[in-house]
Amino acid sequence: MKTLGYDQPLYILPFDHRGSFVTKMFGWHGLRAAAGVKGFIDFAVGRTVFWDPLVNFLSKKTSRDAAGAEIARRYREFVEIFEHARPS
Repeated sequence: MKTLGYDQPLYILPFDHRGSFVTKMFGWHGLRAAAGVKGFIDFAVGRTVFWDPLVNFLSKKTSRDAAGAEIARRYREFVEIFEHARPS
């Protein structure tokens, strides 16, 4: 019988999801450090990173397009940090 599942090392970077990933437990330095670890292949971003643009849109302080652009900018920032830190 074949065993199912992932059989390679799996690394998980914890972070405090109650506040901004940028200012809490690990920050950008943690993402950079983890990206350089063999076996660390991806990352997750908590909803609090996108909270302010959504609140501003819902309270009509900003447009839907502006909120979407800010969410995209924030996500892209994570992607760029991760990609630049990964070994070639």
